Amino acid sequence: MKLLLEKIAFYREKKDYELQLIKWQYENTKQSLQPINLLKISLLEKIITTNPKNYLISIVIGLATNFLSNKIKSNPSNNPIKNIATSVLKLINK
Repeated sequence: MKLLLEKIAFYREKKDYELQLIKWQYENTKQSLQPINLLKISLLEKIITTNPKNYLISIVIGLATNFLSNKIKSNPSNNPIKNIATSVLKLINK
């Protein structure tokens, strides 16, 4: 009988410990699935897996081409050179 009571106590402690682990895992998963954390993780993975300088340069180039194409689009004209430049910037930006 004593052995049976010891085993019951052991399994109750084990159950409580495993329940705490499950709660901890749930909170960690919930925290990691928040949109801001997903964004942080994906950006960090992108920076780590690629050369950070090249990655930052490509971001700057993308922002610059987007800015220029928006500037050119905001001032519509019949000038074919501006229209061609806008088209080229749109292609580069994609």
